[in-house]
Amino acid sequence: MKEIMGNIFFCETCPEVPNPESEINLSDDCVQKLVTGEKGQKSKKEEAELTLSEDAWMKKLKCLDDIHTNENGLTVQAVETLIAQVESQIGAVRPNVCSSEQLIACLQKNKDCMIRCKHAMEDFIDCVDKSRIQIIIEKTKQEDEEKFAKREDENDVANDFLKSEVK
Repeated sequence: MKEIMGNIFFCETCPEVPNPESEINLSDDCVQKLVTGEKGQKSKKEEAELTLSEDAWMKKLKCLDDIHTNENGLTVQAVETLIAQVESQIGAVRPNVCSSEQLIACLQKNKDCMIRCKHAMEDFIDCVDKSRIQIIIEKTKQEDEEKFAKREDENDVANDFLKSEVK
């Protein structure tokens, strides 16, 4: 585990970024500007050093990003596997009641002007809304039937109790 400028990196496999010679590394231009107030010119050597340092940090960042991606399952393959798993679970629960083929065809045909697909889009949205309403009605009806059946059972138990008390 390394600490660089307050950040902790858990990456031992990433390339090392060269350490500066001192804790505070000011360029000659910066020192000149602080002392004289004038901006200095960078030499080609300084430009090359900055580019190398930048490249080293970019390699380090790419390495960290790759490790983070792999450790957290953010690869394309992991996402595709997750999508397939979710779709297989949802497919059994929610059947495909509304066909989106007409809408998709229209959108593909009119990539630059999707407003032309307004009618197909409204039809698809109406179909989805109707199917949602139907599902809610069926669920509510089923819950009401279960409550009614439970009340009937409770009434039967109460009537049996009352009949046994009368005897």
